[in-house]
Amino acid sequence: MVRACHDARLLSLRRLQAAIALADRRKPRVNRRKSLSPDWQKLWVALTDSDQSKLSFGLSSFVFFLSRSGVAPKEVRDEHAAAFRDELMASRIRKDPEATYRKAVQTWNRARARLSFWPQRALVAPSRQRVLRIDLAEAPESFRVDLDGCLGGLARPDPFDEDEALRPLKASTIKAHRDRLLLFAGALVASGVPIGQLTCLAVLVEPAHARAGLKWMLARSGDIITTAHVMIAETLWTIACRHVRPPAAELKDLQRLRSRIRDQRPRRRGLTEKNIERLRPFRDPETMARFLSLPEELFKRGLALGTSPKGLLLQRDAIMLAILRNHPIRRKNLLALRLDTHLDRSANGRTYLVVAEKDVKNRRGIEFEVDPALWDMIERHVALRSAAGRNPACPWLFPDAAGDGPLHESYVSSRLSRVIARELGVAFNMHLARHLAAYLFLLKKPGHYEAVRRLLAHSSTSVTLDAYAGFETDSVGRQYGDFIAEACRQGGTGRDR
Repeated sequence: MVRACHDARLLSLRRLQAAIALADRRKPRVNRRKSLSPDWQKLWVALTDSDQSKLSFGLSSFVFFLSRSGVAPKEVRDEHAAAFRDELMASRIRKDPEATYRKAVQTWNRARARLSFWPQRALVAPSRQRVLRIDLAEAPESFRVDLDGCLGGLARPDPFDEDEALRPLKASTIKAHRDRLLLFAGALVASGVPIGQLTCLAVLVEPAHARAGLKWMLARSGDIITTAHVMIAETLWTIACRHVRPPAAELKDLQRLRSRIRDQRPRRRGLTEKNIERLRPFRDPETMARFLSLPEELFKRGLALGTSPKGLLLQRDAIMLAILRNHPIRRKNLLALRLDTHLDRSANGRTYLVVAEKDVKNRRGIEFEVDPALWDMIERHVALRSAAGRNPACPWLFPDAAGDGPLHESYVSSRLSRVIARELGVAFNMHLARHLAAYLFLLKKPGHYEAVRRLLAHSSTSVTLDAYAGFETDSVGRQYGDFIAEACRQGGTGRDR
């Protein structure tokens, strides 16, 4: 008995879990796919035969549990996901049951968003984060009305109000302001202000309350000023100027508070350590050359496979990488490209990639002339896609499986990361393509930050300098090395004096 206990302690966690699972197994081994109910089997076959087949890895255990439990696809609810979690906890087979449960719920929702034939009810996993923001249902009615009125004014400014800024804010910016206001209101309540006193937004931007709420948030983060604190101070300032409009003295006090928060935040210049680490392998000329030639190589492989699902996927991957290489636009703009809107074929035979200001993050319009070779790839891919019965009238360059919208950003990001890892053996994300474009340009043209700003459509050169200052160090170092080598060949510069 003692010997057995001693041996058990020597087992790894994984081996011990496997031993427990083996001892606890009561059911004979069966073919799980054949054991699915007819409804689930039909759905599972459709999933594994689609271009989203990799979702099956995160769904398999959950789907088989639902089928075994007699739950039909259209009947799945949050309580069934919770029952699946309970079974994972009780079975003791999984190393991290909670992670398996959450992955299943997330993958279910991805399948719902990407596949028209998947059950359309979303599942919700309980949040593990301590929610700070206030619940609007508990706030006074006057606060909710004032919040809605403020956000509506940001979206549709009054053209006859001389004190109103005429520029409407984007929906994503308004949502960010709303989230920050609710978060700050929660911090203010946590600092000791009763929620019943939050009768309107003017209460939030009172200098004393703004200071109290920000102090509470700073104490919560260990007195370290973060970007989140700066953005909340900016939101309070924006709401005060555009909506509340307090007396000049209060506005000046709020402006000083905003400036102190912003100026005391540690200033970071350049890329993050993670991005620098990801860029490092591309400094190898061979790796960079393979990356730059990869789109054509993938497209050639895709053409060889014709209209098969794998062939179309390879063609699509190649076109995405070619656009990111030639025209380093942001991920959201890439996936939103439409054949009838953003790719303009002119009378002289040239094609332009055009994205309007309203569709760009910083309202800087995008316009590039598309390389003829890239346009040829697009035309051939769209023709093959149509020949495969993928909705010839679909306007999206990168449509989802149903053809009624663009692909999901997270799916494309993970897919291209896997493609680059498989082909080049390096880590990659879609935004890294913009950093690579800046690196390549500054390598050939050191100091040309204004040109890089235009290439990446930054709002100002200072943004470009903050991100990429020092990128041309490799080039400058090589030029200096060449100078030293030349000086040595001439016997040193001092000999000529």
